[in-house]
Amino acid sequence: MELSIILPAYNEGKIIRRNLENINCFLQTLNIEYEIIVVNDGSTDDTFQQASLISDKHTRVISYPQNRGKGFAVNRGMTAARGRYRLFMDIDLSTELAEIPKFLQCVRLGSCDICVGNRYSAALLTQKQPLLRALFGRIFPLLSSICIGYQLEDFTCGFKIFSAKASDKIFPRQHIYGWAFDTELISIALAQGLRIHQESIVWRHHNNSKVNIIRAIPSSLVELFKIWYWTVSKEYIK
Repeated sequence: MELSIILPAYNEGKIIRRNLENINCFLQTLNIEYEIIVVNDGSTDDTFQQASLISDKHTRVISYPQNRGKGFAVNRGMTAARGRYRLFMDIDLSTELAEIPKFLQCVRLGSCDICVGNRYSAALLTQKQPLLRALFGRIFPLLSSICIGYQLEDFTCGFKIFSAKASDKIFPRQHIYGWAFDTELISIALAQGLRIHQESIVWRHHNNSKVNIIRAIPSSLVELFKIWYWTVSKEYIK
């Protein structure tokens, strides 16, 4: 299996079937063996039913009844994946599908174990975020960089690809499933001696985010403190 695509989904019933079909069609043009893993994160709409209507050998659905957060859904999908390379992305297709081959090639060449999307550096933002979300999106990378002692311009971009080796080292050690889960993934990767590369992407903001930014700010700061503690105490090396 060459590539696993992990799609965390929460109350995406209106778009999930159409977008799954689009992803499937695109991946077929790459002429590689692939799988698509939809992780239904306790949706209260018909997300599970709509995803299950895709009767395709490449697609499978993981579902559980309680909403646990995007970080948990990504973890479930990554630990279930079988591909040599494992990419998680947003089901709303905020990132252009055309970015997939570029990111796949990045880890295939062996120059990095993880390739992280960057929405800010030379990326084409086809639609801007709301002001508060954009502001926190700029402050959060700075806090994350201070927290783990490593600088990235964009920690929280929902488009990241991992080699199977990197995935197997990182996700069993993950503790954080809220907003700051991406920062923890990077900290674990560094502790495990994995190589990280950040690549610009074409990205489009959609207004259907399920995250309440006001509530996310204090909880993410608590999560960052926990990550800082686990980083300095060498918890991620164990």
